[in-house]
Amino acid sequence: VISLSAILLLICISINAWWFYVYFYGPDKMLSNTFEIGMQQVADGSDTRHFMELKYFSNANKNGLEMLDVKFNYMMDENLTAFYNQGMQYVANTTNNNINWQYKYDPETHTRTGGESGWPTAERYYDYSGIWTLGNGSTAYNYASGDNYVNDTHLSTNPLSIDTSFRITLGEDIFLMKFNNFENQTIKFQGEDYSYQSAIHNEQNFVQRLTGEWHYVGLWLAQDYDSYYSFFDVNWLSRTLYNSIKKAPAGTNQSIIFEFGDIFNYYKYDSSTQQYSEVGVDSVNKSKVINEMKSYFSIKVTISADGAQKASDSLFNCIQENRNFNLTGEYEDDDYFVGRDVINIDLSMFELVEVDVNKFKLKLRDGFVQSYAEFKNYIVLDITIDLDQFIANNAEFDGFTDDAFADFNVYRITTQKTVNGEIQSEVYNYANIAI
Repeated sequence: VISLSAILLLICISINAWWFYVYFYGPDKMLSNTFEIGMQQVADGSDTRHFMELKYFSNANKNGLEMLDVKFNYMMDENLTAFYNQGMQYVANTTNNNINWQYKYDPETHTRTGGESGWPTAERYYDYSGIWTLGNGSTAYNYASGDNYVNDTHLSTNPLSIDTSFRITLGEDIFLMKFNNFENQTIKFQGEDYSYQSAIHNEQNFVQRLTGEWHYVGLWLAQDYDSYYSFFDVNWLSRTLYNSIKKAPAGTNQSIIFEFGDIFNYYKYDSSTQQYSEVGVDSVNKSKVINEMKSYFSIKVTISADGAQKASDSLFNCIQENRNFNLTGEYEDDDYFVGRDVINIDLSMFELVEVDVNKFKLKLRDGFVQSYAEFKNYIVLDITIDLDQFIANNAEFDGFTDDAFADFNVYRITTQKTVNGEIQSEVYNYANIAI
């Protein structure tokens, strides 16, 4: 027993000695993983799509809305039988607005990443992690669809976020691709390494570094170094692509390869175990291995100098949550009103104004009014109110507010509800109807 224990002890000491030697004196090694995300195809080959599609209306011609559509086509399941679609639409609220981005962070969530040194002076390092959002004058919409937005466009019930993963194929293999956030990282401050749990810190998501004012901490002076970073999420990706293509020539309609670094983690699917395993470093001493991750995306890009004018311009067949959106002054439909263009309006375009307990009047949303204000003399509204939605929420429809339609002309108001399994419609009696 003593001899065996001595041998085991000698082996353990040797292993530890080797580990410490590698840690302090061993050379760093580079492990490279390159992912090329190209066309995606269902198992039977009947449907092939780009993983990502971009469509940008710059509104340089000042005839519509500035709009960027970012569409994701990914596999619904591991059987690869069908696609599912999600996407982001970034659109100006009116023809006079533009898409603009702003950086937001919560100062209460800062992470202290460095110590204090020296006397009587000290330096302290703080990191702030935030996100990119749209500023005033523009709005983001997260749409989803199971039929590539042909007949189904709805707001996502599982919105895109930093936790979102996309199921894709690379060759014959299936991968999950997920935004690379919240991992142990190391960043250099003043030549020293500080490790902490936070968002990825590199040049890709660095926003700015500010040096704070000198101030007293106790009896000595201290200076804060504040660094700001953005989480990798769908807004970071969309803003990066927006900045990349907004100066590209109008008329672009092609596949373009974009290079990204380590903004995604990749997890490979094993059909035998039905589990995903992360692709990357698998080492006892990860500190000596540098994992270089490269991602190349083939993205379908379409760019127009016009502004978005009607719902069919969008990859989602919808603008500002309205599948009937139309700024062109032209209208093709069976419902035609002489001398005017007819705009179909449903309950989603109204605000609910509660006038009594569970009793509501309706008023056009400000976003709709602003978007169509300059066309008010050329359009009429054909309104359909679905009473079933009120009934389902134990609410009562009580007509419209006095200023419900602003200065718009109303062609027709129809209410509909389900009776004995059949939808029954009735023209609502409203005094200011245009007919």
